[in-house]
Amino acid sequence: MLVVTLHGQVQPVFVDLRPDGGRWELEASIEDPEGDEEEEEEGTKKTREVSSICRFNPRGDLIYPFVAFLDSTSLGSPSSLTFHLAQFLHTESTGTNSTVKHMEFDDRGTTLVINSNDRCIRVIKLLESKPVESDVESDADAEPEEDEDTEMGDEEREAQKEERRRERVLEKEDAAREEERRREGRIPWFETQHRFQDLVNRTPWNGCGFSRDGEYIIGGAGHKASHNIYIWDRESGGLVKILEGPKDPLEDLDWHPIRPLIASVSTLGLVHIWTTGITENWSAYAPGFEELDENMEYPEKEDEFDIVRLRSSFPLAPFRNFFD
Repeated sequence: MLVVTLHGQVQPVFVDLRPDGGRWELEASIEDPEGDEEEEEEGTKKTREVSSICRFNPRGDLIYPFVAFLDSTSLGSPSSLTFHLAQFLHTESTGTNSTVKHMEFDDRGTTLVINSNDRCIRVIKLLESKPVESDVESDADAEPEEDEDTEMGDEEREAQKEERRRERVLEKEDAAREEERRREGRIPWFETQHRFQDLVNRTPWNGCGFSRDGEYIIGGAGHKASHNIYIWDRESGGLVKILEGPKDPLEDLDWHPIRPLIASVSTLGLVHIWTTGITENWSAYAPGFEELDENMEYPEKEDEFDIVRLRSSFPLAPFRNFFD
């Protein structure tokens, strides 16, 4: 049995309960340039890793803890670390500067949903290959402005710009090959597919997850005086339905892995079960069957339920003497 635990926002602990197993802290050496610069300037500020949640992937071969850099003044951008059991493999940014509170995989392990403190639910696709980048040149890829040499001709200036452009392309290709080598075909690429948030009321979310077939995403609204569950379509990202419950606040929720049921728990300790009502149509089975919305008085005929005794046509005369 393999177990990963998290205690008080410290490094996760991987435990192997087999006879020859052991116990390891999942630590990773993450470079934080901003933290290093601040430490060099001030000399006293220290940066440490803070873990908020940890999960196995559905195959059970990779561990995904979410950590962030914490110093004396602020909390840095959380990142998803990838471990193969106790071996550190990779670091991936989640695209948010807030602590991740909830994380769930779909059954196939191709999509990840996270809920963070910035009141936003993110759907992240786990791709086997690098996502296609936009052809539009970003500010980071733009050529830096340099002082032009007035003695240089136009042709020489254009040739120099082309040479710098080729160097940047080669550097990007080398970085992409190095990234592919480090991932080794095992570590997926992250691509944010959808972001769900309440832009009007800025409602936080207390739990998120997938439906049993992975086609829908659910999120529990953290209202103080309501118990609402939001359901979105995974492909389009559109809001499908809002389930409105009692007035006690929602604490967490989960979708049944097999049946179409949702269980949610409130702050009062009550567990609410959500299901779809089934309407039976008996007229489809018996032709001429009439459905009634309420009871009706049936007019009984005079001889409809009278008991009629039929005379037997079997000759009993030869057996009478035998019984006498």
